[in-house]
Amino acid sequence: MAMKTGLAKAGQIYGGRSERAGELRAEGKKIIGYLCLYPAIEMLTALDLVPYRLFAEMKEPITKADNYLPTIVCPFLRGLLDLGVKGKYNFLDGVVMAHSCDVGAQMLGLWNNFVKTPYPILSILLTLCIPMLSSRSRVSWRPFEKVWNHSQGSS
Repeated sequence: MAMKTGLAKAGQIYGGRSERAGELRAEGKKIIGYLCLYPAIEMLTALDLVPYRLFAEMKEPITKADNYLPTIVCPFLRGLLDLGVKGKYNFLDGVVMAHSCDVGAQMLGLWNNFVKTPYPILSILLTLCIPMLSSRSRVSWRPFEKVWNHSQGSS
């Protein structure tokens, strides 16, 4: 059998990524799904967690998510919730969601209510926007400061 290269190799890796995540979980690793590109996957890796990018499947008909989201919502998020409700992401230990859009911000609650994971779900602000926050922003820096101080061993 010839060794696959280039796009064929990438297709092979992508096609088997759920199976690989299952293998890693069987070895005791914690698999954490993440939505969009905003979560810092380096932080997950540093905590010895395996980041797993959540995708919807174009070939999978959306049948269950329409019970929870209007059909006018983007098919990516509807498809993602649909796969979760159908149990296609049962190998996940937890999920990190980002406030990428109005519906994306609501995915946290939807996932928590209709797709169960063993660990709590984390919702984050867009890390790209944090440097742009002004002093008039409604976002408080306190939670970030508290986490940072705790990670550095100070109060």
